[in-house]
Amino acid sequence: MAKKNNLLRCLVWMAQGILVGFGAILPGVSGGALLAAFRLYKPIMDIISACGKGVTDLVLRICGNHKKTVKEILTQPLSVIRQYFLMFCFFGAGGLIGFVGLSGLVNILLERNEALVKCVFIGFMLGTVPELWSDAGSTVDKEKYPFHKPVHWLSMAVGFACMLAVLLLLNGSAAMQMTPGPAAYGFCGICWGLSFVIPGLSASTLLLFFGLYGPMLDGISRLDMSVCIPLGIGMILVLLLLPRLVNAAFDRWNAVLSHAILGIVLATTVMIFPGMPASAAGWLLYILCMIGGCAVSYVLGRLCAGLRKNAEE
Repeated sequence: MAKKNNLLRCLVWMAQGILVGFGAILPGVSGGALLAAFRLYKPIMDIISACGKGVTDLVLRICGNHKKTVKEILTQPLSVIRQYFLMFCFFGAGGLIGFVGLSGLVNILLERNEALVKCVFIGFMLGTVPELWSDAGSTVDKEKYPFHKPVHWLSMAVGFACMLAVLLLLNGSAAMQMTPGPAAYGFCGICWGLSFVIPGLSASTLLLFFGLYGPMLDGISRLDMSVCIPLGIGMILVLLLLPRLVNAAFDRWNAVLSHAILGIVLATTVMIFPGMPASAAGWLLYILCMIGGCAVSYVLGRLCAGLRKNAEE
């Protein structure tokens, strides 16, 4: 039974990774928001933060500016990696499949019907809202504050309003064209890294704004190393540097930030709505796609919750 649960858990992590990687390519959809929606944001940030600290400390030791031994430096990163090793491997594999392997499929789907694809992802995100709300209030005294504290509602409203303002500004501004090249693709990597670290920020929206989205997607689908290498370097730099700050903030203001992230996820969901359909049939298709996406994410969430409960017992 335990082996069966472990296998199912790994398959769920891979499925979530595919959805996060695939969704992150879509304009308006944030990889970080999907991570938060699937309740994987904190574990992934823990792993990246620990690895980033380990790499930084090793570099300092090589330069002679760190007194700890190599064993002492690697103790914390290795303990975090051991804790989340299976999750990271299967989620990471799924993320690569979704991000690299399905990048060509994204182009095809967006060309055929971008609106329906976005409706499915709206459903994915809406299906996770109950779990996000429960997680955000996990440290709140339910008897004293059954509907969470006023400051938490305020932080959720601030997160929603700030992200909505940023996305409206990007959508309403005239595009700025950047010439494709190594520096431009390195910038693409920085944008992708930021979109995973900052929930709600859509790298695709930024890259559409700078005219780099199409060339970058084409390069990824062809595994063009002149695109993939600068992209990877930019992403790795951001992921090594920023998650430590994020973790420190969560350690101090967990409940407030969790509610703010929920507000950001809701704002992202509103902003990727593709616009009013022209007919009743169009509305029906929109609703069916949203229900389908909602059902998939809800089932994945319930599976994860059940597997966690079995593991604790």
